[in-house]
Amino acid sequence: MVFTSAGLASAGTVPAPLAGVISYGPQVCGTYWVPVNLGSGNYLNVYNGTHNSDYTCIKVPTAGRAAWGISKIVNPISWWLYPNISAGWEWGRYTCNDAPSASPSSPGSRCMRFPVRAGNMGRVHASMRVAGDRYPQTGRYNVSWDIWFSKTAKTPVYQNDAAEIMIWPYSRNITVLHQRKVYIDWHWWWVEYWNVTRSGVTWKLTVFSLVHPLTVVTNMYIDPLISWAVRAGRVSLNNYLTAIDFGAEISAGTPLMSFSNYSLTGVN
Repeated sequence: MVFTSAGLASAGTVPAPLAGVISYGPQVCGTYWVPVNLGSGNYLNVYNGTHNSDYTCIKVPTAGRAAWGISKIVNPISWWLYPNISAGWEWGRYTCNDAPSASPSSPGSRCMRFPVRAGNMGRVHASMRVAGDRYPQTGRYNVSWDIWFSKTAKTPVYQNDAAEIMIWPYSRNITVLHQRKVYIDWHWWWVEYWNVTRSGVTWKLTVFSLVHPLTVVTNMYIDPLISWAVRAGRVSLNNYLTAIDFGAEISAGTPLMSFSNYSLTGVN
């Protein structure tokens, strides 16, 4: 699977996996973490999952926008896979290491900064388009933004301990509890929430799942969803935004997919 200049996937030979490559323009594939320069002062870390033989590919056809896809999945899946692209802190890795300060003259000074206090995070917008305007009709998975918060601004960040907010434009064969139905920013959402404990750390998880799925999301304004979670007591404005991911959670099947026109802007 390769990306065309328009950022869509087409049949072809999958490039050999790379790792730890900073790249702008050409396609980069990896099995673990791959830093990619968006060409506009921001970087993304690309993460595949748990299998060395699975991997994702990313291309930056135009500055500030990325084409990203899941290129290979080993089946059967023994556990959930979390292929995604990330901005911010991911298990000790930071997407803006080239920007030591916010001075306009410093290299990479346009990078989005993390952590940032939730009450001061800026006007955050996200966009994406699934290739072919159609999600794979196989397997069990969701497509989501995953937004992480910690109680402090301490870095490096590993396991976040405050909150996780997921935004699902689509899911397949995953039961949504439909705890609440809310109308936010011109869309109806199912909302479900619970607390998660892992490795001795507990955080509040909130899932917003679109009632009517979308294959194209253009400049989605994330802040109203965060504000709803604040009012519901699921996150605090005094928590610190540490990362915003986009990708999939896959527990069965081989739902290969790719996305064009991915962008994330506005984090202070």
